[in-house]
Amino acid sequence: MTTYSKKKEPQKINILGKELEVHPEGLVQSQIGMEKYQQQDYRGAVEAFTKAIIVMPKNQNFYTMRGTAYEDMGNDLEAEKDFIKSLELLPNDFLAAYRLGMVYSRKKDFENAVKWLKISHDNHPGLNLEHIGIGKNNILFIDKKVVCGNLGNFLTQLKRFEEGIKYLAEAIQIDPNYPNAVLTMGLALAQSGKPKEGIPYIEKAGKLGVAQAPMILQMLKNM
Repeated sequence: MTTYSKKKEPQKINILGKELEVHPEGLVQSQIGMEKYQQQDYRGAVEAFTKAIIVMPKNQNFYTMRGTAYEDMGNDLEAEKDFIKSLELLPNDFLAAYRLGMVYSRKKDFENAVKWLKISHDNHPGLNLEHIGIGKNNILFIDKKVVCGNLGNFLTQLKRFEEGIKYLAEAIQIDPNYPNAVLTMGLALAQSGKPKEGIPYIEKAGKLGVAQAPMILQMLKNM
């Protein structure tokens, strides 16, 4: 078990045979930041993560966490900078890649959104922990079904239906009752010239509580 002294100098710890430098104050500030984030005090979270970054500037998690707090404040400009910095430090970080892709999606830059979500998808550990609460509003995790669903959606926006349907199918395989993916699958099939195949998905989306599903269903049946 590792214990930290009350001194504020960096210390070396060994994790799985790899020596890492940690700074007690950085760890304290990151914990404060996570607590502030859970309380939806995003400005307070940014301040704490900034203090952590000052003493541990090579810890990519701190940039991802601060970027997420910026994102939830609606400050995509600063969020984008932090996610890019995080990916400079760890190019295959699935979470930073996902969040950067979502920033691009809000700019309607779906090409870059797809690029980064594919990196997120390919490097995702494959765990889906929403059933124990970790996948929801968690600063350090995103469920793979969400990555797949959004990736499928953005590919559909680009009219790359075959690719999009593949990722939507993966999202539905992970969670057959994932409303967004089920609805988007129905729309993707309809837009790719297969409205009859899309109808069962739209019907299911309606049963799952998607408000716009009945209207879309009526339109498809009239095609």
